[in-house]
Amino acid sequence: MSIGLFPFYFVRHGETDWNMAHRIMGQTDIPLNEKGIRQSQRLQACLKDFEFGTIWSSPLQRARQTAEIINEVFHHPIQYTDDLKERGWGCGEGQSHEHFLPHMKAASGLNKAKEAKLPEGAETYNTFKIRIIFAFQEILIPNSKPPLVVSHGGVFQVLTILLADKILPAGNCGLYFFRPPEQPGYPWFIVNLNEA
Repeated sequence: MSIGLFPFYFVRHGETDWNMAHRIMGQTDIPLNEKGIRQSQRLQACLKDFEFGTIWSSPLQRARQTAEIINEVFHHPIQYTDDLKERGWGCGEGQSHEHFLPHMKAASGLNKAKEAKLPEGAETYNTFKIRIIFAFQEILIPNSKPPLVVSHGGVFQVLTILLADKILPAGNCGLYFFRPPEQPGYPWFIVNLNEA
């Protein structure tokens, strides 16, 4: 399975209270907190320097709110797709990172033998990866301007593994540019625009 070789921007949603408390959100629908709203507003101002087209977003509140705040000045079409939701962690959602981190590392996709240790109701790495691929097969089509994708940290990590063969973290309201290779089979170029 492959995706189109077209550039795109990626934004992780702004901060939530569960981010602050280091709790696993997964698909639990947590809204932005006040800091997350301010982060989204600052990002809106930064994005005035970039040319992008359609906004694609996870429908979970934290991503939806981020996308809508960004779009208050741009008025681009926003497309919502369930395929951009965070990985579901089943009964692990709401637990602290400290308690749950060993389970997440074991289920990162780098050690498939440990997938059996997933919390009840959690989404397997392979299922998660496939739906991310499906999402980007729909998103990455020939456009005059690169799309802007607003989603989650887990989605970002899957993309960095798939496209650049490395795991990178994404900060809340982090902005990244993904540029495809000139030839298929080579890694994508990922630019952290917060640092650029």
